Amino acid sequence: MSDHLEAFLPSEDRDYLVSAIVSVYKAERFLAGCLDDLLAQTIADVIEIVIVDSCSPQNERAIIDTYLARHGNITYLRTPQRENVYAAWNRGAAAARGRYLTNANSDDRHHPACLGLLANALEERPDRVLAYGTSFTTGTENETFGENDRSRPFLTPTPFAPATLLYFPFGPQPMWRRDLHDRIGPFDATYSAAGDWDFAIRASLVGKVAHVPEAMGLYLAHQGAITFRDDTMRKENERIRRFWRRADVVEQLYAMADAPLTTPEQQADVHHDMGLRALEFLTPWSDGAFGQDADFARRCFLHALRLAPGRDAPRLSLAIIDALRGDVQKAVTALDELRAGPCAALAERNLRVIARAASRPGHLLSLRHAPSPLGFPSQLSLAAAHVADIPSANTGNTGTGWDGADRNGAPRVLLFGESFPPSQGAAAPRAEKSDTARHMEELGAALAQSGYTPHVVTGPGPDHAEPAPHGITITETGLWDTPGLPDLYRLDRLAESSATRAALLAGPPGAWLLPACRLLRKHDVRTVLLPSISAADLATVRQGGDLPYLRFALACADEVVRGSESGCDAQVLHLMGATSHFVPRAVLPAPAPGDFRRQHGLAPDIPLLVAVAGSLPENGLPDLPNVPKLLDVLHGLAHDDGQWQLAIIGGPTSDGPGDGSGDGPDGGVPSRAHADPRVHLLGPLPRPQVQSALRDADILLLPGGAESALPYAALEAMALGTPWIATPRCTALADAAGGLIAEPDHFPQAIRALLRDADAATALGALGAAHWDACLRPERCAQALATLLEGAGSMPDLRMPASLRRANAAVQARLPGTGKPQA
Repeated sequence: MSDHLEAFLPSEDRDYLVSAIVSVYKAERFLAGCLDDLLAQTIADVIEIVIVDSCSPQNERAIIDTYLARHGNITYLRTPQRENVYAAWNRGAAAARGRYLTNANSDDRHHPACLGLLANALEERPDRVLAYGTSFTTGTENETFGENDRSRPFLTPTPFAPATLLYFPFGPQPMWRRDLHDRIGPFDATYSAAGDWDFAIRASLVGKVAHVPEAMGLYLAHQGAITFRDDTMRKENERIRRFWRRADVVEQLYAMADAPLTTPEQQADVHHDMGLRALEFLTPWSDGAFGQDADFARRCFLHALRLAPGRDAPRLSLAIIDALRGDVQKAVTALDELRAGPCAALAERNLRVIARAASRPGHLLSLRHAPSPLGFPSQLSLAAAHVADIPSANTGNTGTGWDGADRNGAPRVLLFGESFPPSQGAAAPRAEKSDTARHMEELGAALAQSGYTPHVVTGPGPDHAEPAPHGITITETGLWDTPGLPDLYRLDRLAESSATRAALLAGPPGAWLLPACRLLRKHDVRTVLLPSISAADLATVRQGGDLPYLRFALACADEVVRGSESGCDAQVLHLMGATSHFVPRAVLPAPAPGDFRRQHGLAPDIPLLVAVAGSLPENGLPDLPNVPKLLDVLHGLAHDDGQWQLAIIGGPTSDGPGDGSGDGPDGGVPSRAHADPRVHLLGPLPRPQVQSALRDADILLLPGGAESALPYAALEAMALGTPWIATPRCTALADAAGGLIAEPDHFPQAIRALLRDADAATALGALGAAHWDACLRPERCAQALATLLEGAGSMPDLRMPASLRRANAAVQARLPGTGKPQA
């Protein structure tokens, strides 16, 4: 190996517009794609490619030789020892002849017009020292820009010099003037991972930068990168924070943003503004996650007070930091002292928030600072300024704009839920949906009838989704996957709007609760939590485990609702020490025309059993967790010689690929069902036909595991006076009248007992109808929700009346072999 630098200069001796510096170390698998990418640029004829091989042990040289032989615009340098990337960039910059420089990382790619657009921005704006574009993240090696689906945009905020103290803002593919190094020096090669952030701060101290959103590139994220593989990046970031976050640097950067700095009061304003930014910003290298540096913010506020001791706004912010850090008494004392000054209204408000937070600590996120007097865009606005077209995915006929302009005057309620397949509207029958999706729709309808404008925030819907139901607006987001900047921006705009009165958060506890609760509390939106709790969640808590997302949401919510009296949700909330209100699901049965038996070729004189699988017609699959339970029931019924017929609604009617043994997505339900001529698989049906089935059935079978709320099939059967049989796993039905609780292997005995005792079946049906009429009508449940949303009025008691509970237990007790009566 040579002890000297090897250098091969371009065969074309001329000036270049752009020099692209390619640092190479163990990059053999990327290099050809990288060079092809640069040679495909629209300005390839004025680009110099400077390859710096940092003594790589791989065979990049063989690849490079083939390109050197064919292209006269490539410079190749190989060092005798390995150098880090910043030393390599410095070496490349020193050798470059282009007017502008860019780092072209070997594993990243560009849109063909990218470098031309960045160079043009610098050509047209001589006052700009650097330009950067828009990047997208990929996890696929050697994927070209054209092959990428652009589904993971990399956050590149609008330029604002002071914000460089919070994060590196310029993305992975910036371009800068070569003579910038004459003003600020080379990259600091004592850094191994964060040298570009140090360079960005120094560049921002001497000149303005340009953002060119249409200049697009592709960044490869992989765990082998130094950014992720150890704690080097963390340590170097901390080193930058310690060195650069100084009062003089803050003022110099605000001077570059044209902030006035003549008087001590003006200087105090910039430190106050910097402190506010440090308390909430979006971090480009973390998929737009919220960042916060309370220590830096505190230093900024203290310095603002040293410059202008009479200012109340920094004192208010210091009190908020104290409260968030747990020193509530110190915060209260400071806020009391501010009640007679310019920040009196905010001080009073924050004292009320702290009082609420005694029982709901998450409410501290609602503490409000005095606004910055400088008028610069907020950090969220900087991040979102170049997000193109942030629309509502499906907007119902409501006269309500997604961004907060409610034109009908009705208060808006945000309704969060992962699944909301829209209805087909009144002109066509609705297909049966999952209970979760239907719960969302019923909630929206109940809120609309109560005088609110429901605005559903949900996950992406199917491509063939129909328009939203009348009166409901829908915004689809990635909140339940990886929320990006457009999602956070939508939510912030909705929560900030004066039209938004409250929010309902419905569904299983998960990571989606973190940004949702944070933004709702930030804007002090009254929040009602309706968690769906599973048996697995209950087991976790009983075994001493924690549900951290649920605990966070409980700390933030104003009110908590459970959908069962004593089911999994009630038990978990009790074990976690949360106070909750019981508001069950409610349903108003739809018209059920026609004779169900005749419509589906069922015998008119044989008892009819009905089971409704919780399935979505869009995918045609049964509710997979309930497949084993339905199989249990089918297995038990197969050994019963009774005269009955069973109609299973929802799910496939034939086995998919495979042998039907139970390994496929249907769990073997079709093959098991077809083995018994008494079982009829009807597939998904429109809701009116489901209603007809429940009305005409002798018994509804519920083999599933509704753990946090009454299943809609049971609710509708109760309203129609049809008795039901459920397993103990359906814990929510332990507090419902109108049916029996039995293990699946006892279903045959329970069915036989009810079919033989017509009086008992009639009595159960009547008890279910009485329970529905007393507690489960939509208007009663809507009244309860409205009370919680408004935070005023008395809650109706929607628990099952004790008289109905006793009467239902008495009926089950007289039916032999049906299992343990309800308590």
